[in-house]
Parts: sequence; structure tokens; C-alpha cells
Amino acid sequence: MFLRSKSGPLSFDFGTKVISIKALASASSLSWRNASMVPGEYDTFEIGFITTDDFTNADILEATYPLLQRGCMVIGLLIPPFPILLGFLGKGWKPCAVTTLGRGGSDLTAKTIGKPLRVREIQVWKDVDGF
Repeated sequence: MFLRSKSGPLSFDFGTKVISIKALASASSLSWRNASMVPGEYDTFEIGFITTDDFTNADILEATYPLLQRGCMVIGLLIPPFPILLGFLGKGWKPCAVTTLGRGGSDLTAKTIGKPLRVREIQVWKDVDGF
């Protein structure tokens, strides 16, 4: 779906918005159930995930790593109890719109966060089939 405004064309990817809303609702539900134990929940695009502008299959850009290192320290990612991070989402480089990483995005999120933090082990827990 494409929209036009007086200042120029605006693009809107409806499919990504639906996927993003479902992912956000899922993380909110998990956080609500564990509210007494979890210090907070964050979307990965809030702590530094910068991606290409391919809204349904974005690639993570190199600019992400220094931003993630700072963002993870700010939210206390390595200090128990650990916050929940919603994976699979990034922020497009040019429009700064929410993007999705595509299939395997949650696993890729964990690996991407582990790299700048130099962690020894990455664990991905999920309740669906995947990579």
C-alpha cells in the first residue's frame, strides 16, 4: 500500500505493521505474567538495532554494534534479574520505521546482541519451531 502526501510519496508496509503488533503483544503478555521478576522489557530497535529498509526481511547493519553495546549497558542487560528483549525487530536506516528481520530473526537477534558484549554463550528459548 502506498500513500502520497503534499510533500511527497509516503510508503507504508501493512504486513510488517501486523507482524510487529503481534510480536509486541506477545512480549507484553510474557512480561505481564512475570512482572514481579522482570525489571523491564525493551524492543531491540529501542536499544540500537539499525537495519536495511527491507521491511519484511531486513539485514542488520554494522552501525548496530556500537549502539547495541551502549544500549545494553544502559538497560542493565548483564545484571540479574535480566530484562526481556523483544527480538526480530529493527529500525530502518533511512525512514527509521520498524522493520522485521524475517525467518530466524529471533536467533539472529540473540547472536547480534552477544557479539558487542563478547558473551561466552547465547541461549535462545522459544515455543515454536524454527532454526
